[in-house]
Amino acid sequence: RRRFLENLERRLRQLRRLYVDRDWNLLRDEVRSLAGSAPQFGLGAIADSADRVLSFLPPGRISSAKPLPDASRELESLFSAIDTTLVSDK
Repeated sequence: RRRFLENLERRLRQLRRLYVDRDWNLLRDEVRSLAGSAPQFGLGAIADSADRVLSFLPPGRISSAKPLPDASRELESLFSAIDTTLVSDK
């Protein structure tokens, strides 16, 4: 769990960068990975939030020019859930 949490800080930075860059395809891959791994470490809130993000990201290639307001809102919630976890674990 300790290693996962240490990597979570790096993953959060990566997710934020992909979000700012609107790299929806890589972001979807990262969020999917997080949704799958977080429950193994007792981080259900992060997994649930990641699943909600995925529900708003369409399948297939997504243009970086395409605005995804629902996904963006859920991403902000995911970032907040990760931040809360990192702060409470210190």
